[in-house]
Amino acid sequence: MDWKLQGRNLILNFGNQLFNYKILRLDPTNLDVSISIDYDRDGKGDNIVIYAIKDPCNVSDDINCQ
Repeated sequence: MDWKLQGRNLILNFGNQLFNYKILRLDPTNLDVSISIDYDRDGKGDNIVIYAIKDPCNVSDDINCQ
């Protein structure tokens, strides 16, 4: 996977699949994005909004706490 920022878009490339997310909010604690796709495969476009909030990490987390 690779990704890039292009204006207010976050583009994720998963090999043969490309996802273009519109960045709604990006600050030190929040990342909110939206994408329009046919999520439920009913032939109609769906607008999906994802809200991510950064919590302080703990040393027990599987990521590198800094």
